[in-house]
Amino acid sequence: MVELSEKMATNVQPERTASMIQVGLLVVAVGCLAAAPLFLYPIFLMKLLCFALFACAFNLLLGYTGLLSFGHATFFGGAAYFTAHAVKEWGVTPRSAFSSVSRAPRCSGLWSDSSPFAGRASISR
Repeated sequence: MVELSEKMATNVQPERTASMIQVGLLVVAVGCLAAAPLFLYPIFLMKLLCFALFACAFNLLLGYTGLLSFGHATFFGGAAYFTAHAVKEWGVTPRSAFSSVSRAPRCSGLWSDSSPFAGRASISR
């Protein structure tokens, strides 16, 4: 009977130690993030956070759903490109470019839907 209680007592300690290590690492990570703007270039930090956001979205698509779709990236990328092109080349005001942004991805969506390969992109293993 004593051996059983000793085994139970020793099994609790590693779990508690692991959670304390995780809390410690979290505190260190938050401290590093808070101090990062003091030591690193802000533009680099913004790019780093953009890549981290992309990695999280990529992980969500592949990890949770098991399906990778670049349709959302095409939609937002096309809208951003169209807006920048309209403002720079055509001299359109940013406000009117933003209002017309929804038309370009719709057209690209119609174009990709009408392609001969639409609906045939199944992956066989």
